[in-house]
Amino acid sequence: MKHADMIPVREGPVHEGMSAIGAALTGTAAPVSSFLQPDLPGLVLPERTSPLLVPLVDSLSFDELTGLYDRTGLQVALKVLAGDSAAQGAPESGIALVLLDLGRFRTVNDGHGRHTGDRVLQAAALRLKAAFGERRVLARLESDMFGLVFSGVTSDGEAKRLAGEAAALLSDPYDIAGMRFSLQTRAGVVRFPAAAERGAEAIVAAETALARAKQAGPGAIMLFNRQMRERAWANARLEHDLALAMHSGEFFVLYQPRVAAEDFRPTSVEALIRWQHPTRGVVQPTDFIAAAELSGLIRSLGRFVLTRSCRQTVEWRARGIDLTVSINASAVELDDPNYAQMVLSTLERFGLEGAAIEIELTESVLMGSVALRREALQHLRKKGVRILIDDFGTGYSSLAYLHELPVDGIKIDRQFVLRLDEPSGVSVIRAIADLGHSLGLTVTAEGVEQLSQARRLKACGVDELQGYGFAKPLRAVQVEKWVNRRLAAN
Repeated sequence: MKHADMIPVREGPVHEGMSAIGAALTGTAAPVSSFLQPDLPGLVLPERTSPLLVPLVDSLSFDELTGLYDRTGLQVALKVLAGDSAAQGAPESGIALVLLDLGRFRTVNDGHGRHTGDRVLQAAALRLKAAFGERRVLARLESDMFGLVFSGVTSDGEAKRLAGEAAALLSDPYDIAGMRFSLQTRAGVVRFPAAAERGAEAIVAAETALARAKQAGPGAIMLFNRQMRERAWANARLEHDLALAMHSGEFFVLYQPRVAAEDFRPTSVEALIRWQHPTRGVVQPTDFIAAAELSGLIRSLGRFVLTRSCRQTVEWRARGIDLTVSINASAVELDDPNYAQMVLSTLERFGLEGAAIEIELTESVLMGSVALRREALQHLRKKGVRILIDDFGTGYSSLAYLHELPVDGIKIDRQFVLRLDEPSGVSVIRAIADLGHSLGLTVTAEGVEQLSQARRLKACGVDELQGYGFAKPLRAVQVEKWVNRRLAAN
């Protein structure tokens, strides 16, 4: 039976607890007009569910907002389709699972409210139903992540082509309530069962490919492969080891001094976390911070560094050493609505004022929406905490964020210091320093290794210097000795 003028919806209870899509499968769908928001265009949608899934209607589950399958429903559907594929014989009946992520969707929710975001998601679902609804399995797994299942896919190239078509469809602008939203969609693809034995495995594999696509940038399409699987297993093991390390007390903090460019007087230190692994020795942050961010463990690591740094500041002050401590903050931490209060409560617990610390914004903070992060930073800044942009001039650390975020200082990335001897090297650093000073910001240069560099940076107008030319990251007791020697020399 065809329902060319209907799409599955929920309008209160459906017979015997069945979902609205279940009702659609059995011929009791509601009119399309009852589902659409006022300014979303009506669509004529074909029947789209594989007959194989009809007997399982009672066991499937669906997303309330869009009427598509949810994650559990998708797993059941994949199980059925995989069984049918095996019965028919591969590769002719091969399956491709495509997961799609609406890039920058969070900016819609943050800036225009959840209701507007929901309408964008509904519009995206309608596009998928209109374009791929005929005998395709469609799902919304979470937030702005959608899934499509294609059968009869015989090559990786065909799978990526289908994913690209779906991503392009969802990347077209959305006109909602008089506003236009452009969301660059990324896609992760897995061929099934060639790359995954079970439905749940296929979803995890596609999510792994989607995570790689997000890292690659807007519009990226990534096909899952064996290397991704091995990397995913390695990351899972790393996350497990990180959790054990937190419990076992394997992390410690080093402090790298900064000095005034004018007279090389010690002014502050940057707190840097290290991992004393039982078999690998000291592990650098570059080898575990990304995994900590993905797992959420970065919040615990951040609290650890903050607490240790505050305690150390109190101890240094008791010995007559007054240094500001700079602490790195990631996007995951700043997205926690309790982050600012956690920082201020920790300062209060140790009897410290806001000016005792600085927050350095890592590159992850500058990716995506900064609305919520700006609010947290403004709250901290009002209490005297200074805010710095790290690695200024590279990656996402651009001029735009000097306007979008409450900032007190910038740290020039070491690559500019290394180019001081090039014809334009001095001019670039002088331009950055002049820009910073015109905005009332302090300017620090990182990666200073030679006295000649320090002198030229001072001549360019840089305020502070940091690098191995003055001190490598040190244990707290070494910092105390280093500061005393430096003060005595001055």
